[in-house]
Amino acid sequence: IGDDCFSACFKLKSIEIPAGVTVIRDDVFSCCYALEQITLHDSIVKIGRSSFSSCDKLTSITLPAAVKEIEDMAFGQCDMLTHVVIPEGAEAIGHSCFFKCESLVSVEIPSSVTEIGASIFKDCPEDAVIIGVAGSYAEQYANENGITFQAK
Repeated sequence: IGDDCFSACFKLKSIEIPAGVTVIRDDVFSCCYALEQITLHDSIVKIGRSSFSSCDKLTSITLPAAVKEIEDMAFGQCDMLTHVVIPEGAEAIGHSCFFKCESLVSVEIPSSVTEIGASIFKDCPEDAVIIGVAGSYAEQYANENGITFQAK
């Protein structure tokens, strides 16, 4: 799915990404203000830059187990997004990934993640937490950036 493919489809409410798609490219669903439901097939390995930014009605998303990388601002300004679970096997989360997610409560980050960009919770609620494995890179990142960490 190419860059900006569905960007600014203001009335799009749900989408199912079929088997065979491996990458959600940059800005694909950005500014889809009505988007509430996204079903991603297990073949997806990469979520591109700002791919779901400004999806105002998106409350949750289930990332497929194959996802290895989530790029910069992938979920930025998703006002209703509350919880995200990054699957085991993911390796990298880009900077400002959850920028200005005003309802964000928690992001669960597995021990497989060894790279987290700057300011993933920039302009998010101060009580948003990272949930992860004690002693993991996620805990180190949380401690270094003044984010509450909860061991699971």
